[in-house]
Amino acid sequence: MEEIYAANTMTYEELASYGIFVSASPVHWVELGPESDEVMEERKERQLLQRMRDAGVPERFIDAEPDTSHDLTRGNGVILFGKQGSGKTTRAAGIIKGWLMSNNGKARFVTSADLLTEIGATYSGEATELSVINKYGRCGLLVIDDLGKENPTDQTLTKLWQVIDTRYGALLPTVITTQHDLAELVRELGRKGRVETAKAIASRLYETCKPVNTGNVDYRRKN
Repeated sequence: MEEIYAANTMTYEELASYGIFVSASPVHWVELGPESDEVMEERKERQLLQRMRDAGVPERFIDAEPDTSHDLTRGNGVILFGKQGSGKTTRAAGIIKGWLMSNNGKARFVTSADLLTEIGATYSGEATELSVINKYGRCGLLVIDDLGKENPTDQTLTKLWQVIDTRYGALLPTVITTQHDLAELVRELGRKGRVETAKAIASRLYETCKPVNTGNVDYRRKN
């Protein structure tokens, strides 16, 4: 047997003559055990926080407590309204975190000002109208923060309506934070645009979104 093994085994020198270089040092295999529960949880948490960042959630709010208490099926959403500093954005970030933890699909977080700016950019050719509507109108969950803070023009208000209407028709959930009740929101959105368009936006939101009053306490001042 030894003669047969030797006849069918190449030396390191013979391998080298064919351009194959193999270390003469013995290879030690180390069997790796399964990750500990603690390591797995830490990895999952890092991945979740990165998904929050990818969704556009500001760094200040990515540690929000996950919130899965709201019905976000069949296009149901949430309107968080209350005084500035009452925790609306933190709660909205918590809803996104709960959504991502449940693996419900892609989520996006955008401030009203940034959304209107991005919509306005379609008129200068920096982005296409369809790309913006698809980006925000077709993602799994959309959070619009501080709606009503900016006064959109008639053109941008119409595109905002298209985003909301796309989500409305596709039964996709939307979460809104705002300082205004329904009447105030219509007034603020319609300052520079058509009041009828503002009413159509508010009507769709208030039909599908559960209103949640975050109160009148400004926790930033309190702290």
